[in-house]
Amino acid sequence: MSLWKQNIPPTEAMKLHFLISSLQLKLSQKQWNRDDHNLGEQSLLERALSRALTMSESKEEKPDTLFPGRVWGNGKWPSLQYVLKLETFSQIYGNSFPVKIDIMSIYGQVFNYADVKWNGAKYSQSKSGNEDIIGDYQKVVAAGGTLLPFTLYVPGGFGSFDGKSIPNIKETDDPSLIFTAAFTDGETWQELRLSSFHLE
Repeated sequence: MSLWKQNIPPTEAMKLHFLISSLQLKLSQKQWNRDDHNLGEQSLLERALSRALTMSESKEEKPDTLFPGRVWGNGKWPSLQYVLKLETFSQIYGNSFPVKIDIMSIYGQVFNYADVKWNGAKYSQSKSGNEDIIGDYQKVVAAGGTLLPFTLYVPGGFGSFDGKSIPNIKETDDPSLIFTAAFTDGETWQELRLSSFHLE
């Protein structure tokens, strides 16, 4: 039976989704885990090449921020380095990034959990009909609003985009911390242990 059909509370499902997704990403680069695993390099490259083709077909030319003066779109391809970085960003923040952060992404699951547990789900149960839930949160924080009580540790270079920091993110080069979620009450999401979920 699928894990997603188990009778577990929604907050536990968020944690499980986060731990499974983050483990896959953590094991994809040897510098992101303590055992030097590099299990997802080919898959990452395949997705990056597919993304690069799509970007080259854009009617609008946009800058490749890793190489000043280089553009992509209108038949021009982005650099492999740039598209690999974009693909990794999308694995952390969702396929719609940088337009918006997906609530089902690695970041989104931690955000959603903190919002439900400590904020009465005020963001994730938005009544405005606006689907950019985390975008609304970012605007509140940018205006001086209160941060939700969590920190997500990501590899260096993935805590900001286009010079704008992403709330609740801390960059680290420590493989034991990368893709760890820490909450201010001491709870930590770091290691996947299915036995802790009491699945039926």
